[in-house]
Amino acid sequence: QWVVAATACWWSGCILVPISARAKRLDGLPLVTGTNIKTLFADYSALDLDFEILDQHGLVRRIDLGTSGEHAAEGVTSWEVMLAGDHSAGMPARVAPDDICEILHTSGTTSEPKGVIKRHAQLIINRSTNSIRRNFTSEDVLLGLPPFSHSLGLNGNLLRCLMLGACLVIPDSPTPRDIARLINAHKISVVNAPPSLFETRLYIDPTEITFTHNLRLVSVGSASITPQLIELLYERGIPQITTGYGMT
Repeated sequence: QWVVAATACWWSGCILVPISARAKRLDGLPLVTGTNIKTLFADYSALDLDFEILDQHGLVRRIDLGTSGEHAAEGVTSWEVMLAGDHSAGMPARVAPDDICEILHTSGTTSEPKGVIKRHAQLIINRSTNSIRRNFTSEDVLLGLPPFSHSLGLNGNLLRCLMLGACLVIPDSPTPRDIARLINAHKISVVNAPPSLFETRLYIDPTEITFTHNLRLVSVGSASITPQLIELLYERGIPQITTGYGMT
């Protein structure tokens, strides 16, 4: 549902503002109010936000991704009810290269998180260039480990696959064993994630993780990678490892 909502947002020429599902009330509220959000797609059973304040800031519509129609909270439209409405996709919105496409938030490690503007041409050119340099094709199958609230998950995985016609496998809170199983079962060719995901999920018994010959690339980004982690990945049979750093 989240992927459908995000692509519908792009299609309609709206601005996408992904918020981390882990954001708590005091952390998540400024991210929503500071970007003048009009429609909020979320799993409302797990969301911790003050809706009275959001309403005061002009929130118009709440769409629940996590419950069925009969269990939707007051003032919230369920995903099923929204889909049952009269929708005519028509033609995609006519956007200019410099029109705003996304607002992503920094981690806030040194101060309050900042909303960073991303524009249509900027994103398309960036992902196209990166895909060419790393030999991505429509035949690739990516394992989507980073969350879509993160630039790596949203643009490095989802947007890239949409542009190339590649396949994205979206796991639900995978364990190390799950990752190995998914890589083998879906013939994953690329794993794209920050070092922390590899450090927490690969530092286990080597016999627990075996990779097929389909896995051609591990791309580690968003933070520095240690020589020890690079050596570990090579030991696990990864033929190619790339790293990158892009400031949100």
